[in-house]
Amino acid sequence: MSAPPPPPPHGEAPKTTAGSPPPGSGLGPGNYDIFVIPQRDKGGGFIYLPSLAPNGPSFAAGFACALVMVVMFQSMAPAFKAWWFTYQGMGNMGMALLVIAVGVGAWAWGKSQNQGASTNNGSSGYRPGPGGYGSGANFNNSYANAGPPPPPPPHGNQYNSPPPNSPPPNHGAGNGGPRSQWQERPQPPPPQEPEAEPEPEPEPRKPDPPPPPKPKPDPPKANTWEKAREETKKREQERKAKEEEERRKAETARKLREFREREARERARREQEDRERREKLEQEIREKEDLKQKLEKERQEREKLQREKEKAEEEAKAAREREAKEAKERELKANKEKEDKAREEARKKEAAEAAARKARVEAQLEAFRKAKREREEAEKAKKDREEAEKAKKLAEEEAARKAKEEAARKAKEAEEAEKARKGSSYAYSSGEKT
Repeated sequence: MSAPPPPPPHGEAPKTTAGSPPPGSGLGPGNYDIFVIPQRDKGGGFIYLPSLAPNGPSFAAGFACALVMVVMFQSMAPAFKAWWFTYQGMGNMGMALLVIAVGVGAWAWGKSQNQGASTNNGSSGYRPGPGGYGSGANFNNSYANAGPPPPPPPHGNQYNSPPPNSPPPNHGAGNGGPRSQWQERPQPPPPQEPEAEPEPEPEPRKPDPPPPPKPKPDPPKANTWEKAREETKKREQERKAKEEEERRKAETARKLREFREREARERARREQEDRERREKLEQEIREKEDLKQKLEKERQEREKLQREKEKAEEEAKAAREREAKEAKERELKANKEKEDKAREEARKKEAAEAAARKARVEAQLEAFRKAKREREEAEKAKKDREEAEKAKKLAEEEAARKAKEEAARKAKEAEEAEKARKGSSYAYSSGEKT
């Protein structure tokens, strides 16, 4: 089993790398610009990535642009407010103009972004470095800490593996020939990133046909050891790719099985909850119906008991009345017989006492009549006396009134006579003077 070939030379001052990895990253000194990509849908190979380290001038330029945008917004805010208040009275025409302006601006901005992206992809996407390959020293840190690398882009040189018959790339003096850092510390395969939701197993994609080899200058003739190492490396890569493919399929099948089992458990749980909720609802409905029937039955039983009680009371009352009537009839019959017997015995006695009783009754009646006459006479005398007193009182009142009227009349006549006398004396005195 041979290690992957060492990275190609980078030149004296590569512009796409940041040199050695930072301390504490777990990697030895050196430029890590080449990475072995494990077997994927399109196979394994090598990929050369640029550095992912932040660019200081770009960061400063972005910060400055943000400050400029803040200043421009603060300065243009009053003008925008004034325009907005003016726009309020423009009606639908103003809204249409605003929509058109926003649409044109968005279209222009999107077009400029697309043009910029296409220009960047055409000019710097997978651009070979000074030694014929892309560089990326700091990708190792992100590769070691942030999960698997992104899948290779669909280009002809995505694997960056040397042709079967070409010798491995030449190294600089500092790489140490075949005994390079890649041979001493082979990179382990990247860990698989856990998937959030398992998906159905995708169909294996057919690898793209290898691009036609570009015309290159004739490489120096490789020796037999290098060819053997290349063949061994290719077989090892094929074996690893096959194992990775099988492991990936098994992992996908396992995750799909787990997803289906989890889905089945979740569906069973939901069905169980629905069934329990439905059974609980049905149980409550049955309990309500049973309670309703029980209450109805108890009401009917109470009504039945009430009717039976009333019927029993009526029957008992009728029996008591019948017994009382029979007892009364028996008593009346006995009394009648006794009375008949006593009447027969007393008839003779009554016949003897009839005259005395009649005389006594007549005497009492006479006394009553006499007392009644006396009472009527007394009442009549009392009434006559009261009427006489009343008439006497009225006569006295009438006499007093007449006397009073007579006194008043006499006083009036005396007063008139006095006035007449005074008048005649005055007339006499006046005539005597003349």
